[in-house]
Amino acid sequence: MGLRDRIARAIAGASIEKAPNLPAGSVTMTEQQMRQAGSIGQSYGNNTPLPRNPWLAMVPFGPGLPITPGAINPLREDGRPDPRRYEYQVAQNINITETKLVPFKTLRAAADQIDILRRCVEVIKNKVVSLEWDIVLGTDASEKISSTAGGDHVRAMVKAREQFTDEINRARNFWENPDKANGLTFTDWLIIALEEILVIDALSIWPQKTVGGELYGLQILDGSTIKPLIDDRGMRPAPPAPAYQQILYGFPRAEFSANADDPAADGEFTSDDLIYAPRNRRTISVYGYSPVERSLALADIYLRRQQWIRAEYTDGVLPETMFTTDAVWGQNPDLIRAYENILNDDLAGQTEQRKRARILPQGLTPVVNETYGEKFKDTLDDFLIASICGHFGVQPTEIGYSPKAGLGGKGFEEGKAGNAEAIGVQPIITWLSKTLTNISYAYLNMPRELEFRMLPSKRQDDESSARKAQIEVTSGAKTINEHRSELGLPLLDTPQADMPLLVTGAGVLLFSPDGIIDPGQQISAPQLDTDGNDQAEEPKVEVEAEVKSFLKWANKGKRKRDFEFKTLDPVVAEALNRCAMEGDLETARSLAKAYLS
Repeated sequence: MGLRDRIARAIAGASIEKAPNLPAGSVTMTEQQMRQAGSIGQSYGNNTPLPRNPWLAMVPFGPGLPITPGAINPLREDGRPDPRRYEYQVAQNINITETKLVPFKTLRAAADQIDILRRCVEVIKNKVVSLEWDIVLGTDASEKISSTAGGDHVRAMVKAREQFTDEINRARNFWENPDKANGLTFTDWLIIALEEILVIDALSIWPQKTVGGELYGLQILDGSTIKPLIDDRGMRPAPPAPAYQQILYGFPRAEFSANADDPAADGEFTSDDLIYAPRNRRTISVYGYSPVERSLALADIYLRRQQWIRAEYTDGVLPETMFTTDAVWGQNPDLIRAYENILNDDLAGQTEQRKRARILPQGLTPVVNETYGEKFKDTLDDFLIASICGHFGVQPTEIGYSPKAGLGGKGFEEGKAGNAEAIGVQPIITWLSKTLTNISYAYLNMPRELEFRMLPSKRQDDESSARKAQIEVTSGAKTINEHRSELGLPLLDTPQADMPLLVTGAGVLLFSPDGIIDPGQQISAPQLDTDGNDQAEEPKVEVEAEVKSFLKWANKGKRKRDFEFKTLDPVVAEALNRCAMEGDLETARSLAKAYLS
């Protein structure tokens, strides 16, 4: 009796139960019934199409009616699905191997072994870490505070700074050492972060909690070990579903969820959170697109160019000059080699001999390889270096490459230095400022009125910014106190410092709530109370001479003592001395000019 016969006999004899004993009231369902009950079977393949134009099917040689879509995602109440982000790989979450076109290991190796890529990366890192940073009031917050304070923007901002002083100090203290467990200062931490951004564009940060549940540190992980997961639409899964997995030794070893990014949940997070922040995002991939990856094709040509030049010195076989002869050597290569050695030994290392005229034997004709020197011209090198540097926003001169003089040479490169700053470093620091601001909101519970801000580069903030500030103040766009507030300097108590001023060819005009004030006709600074007694004005010549002496004295730099005024109005003298003590010579000049006008 076979196995099947024994099983059939056992079933017929009821020795095997056909179904488990279920509690009273339980209902059994087939798989098809379960699918229909959950409306799963009707969610895919079917679709409620949008209205069609019936004439499309009847027009001769027409485009035809569009095909009715076959939904592969769950349907909404209107019978149509939500779109997918892109056509991702089937079972992409299960595939633990990298789905990137260029593997992370290749990008790491290229950035380490191709010198021009490493130099570009280091230039960007050095530029960014040399910038100052601070926790400041956000632009939106300043406008809101100004509107609630009756429009007095400057003093409202001063009060706001006082209000958020404790929070600003708390955020500053954290970012000074963002990874305490590894003893990293902000500079150390930022260098590691920039390496991840510029090489693989996979900045991965794990928030480490204290025993009390507060943020202890932000540890940067190797982004090449993090695999982003997706939902059915190709989007990042919402918490608490896993959004990332760490692949170690060929298998997922840990998984993390994304932060909810909800302002109501600021400061609330778990140890299962992970910050995965590619800078250059694209819809066709869950991974970033780093400058190293973008320039990899050009860098490969550059590397092969170096290898070819090296081979010319080590393995090259084409000499610069050869000879043809009518002689018959009798198929004897040793005889040919003997004649070559005689000629080469006579000329090798003998500069004087090579400069002299020589008589060649009959039938011996030299053949000069005129294209030999063309191989070593730097035209291709210029193109490769400029193109690779362009992907990083770096000038060739910044990596130690000196171009030829003339148009497009050194002078032209110096003129483009400012543009390189704007297209290379500025976008990175803007992105970093916003990213670190959002991290501070979500994990440090920093008030939403504050921002983490990387301050502008000194290169752009010197002469050009000073000129811009002068134009804004002298054209009435900003008051003196508004400009001083942006610089973090104490405000001047004189009413004129809160009035917009306009410098014209005829003089200076002050705009007050009561109308326009002409300093040439009215007093430009508050005077001491004279109890109605008219005092004689100071001799204008003496005042001008004293102000000029003050400006000459202040030009020497930040002063530690007051200038002794004898004829100038005491209030104006106090304001000028305060500017000199703080090194704000631009404001001092504006006040002096306004007073003398």
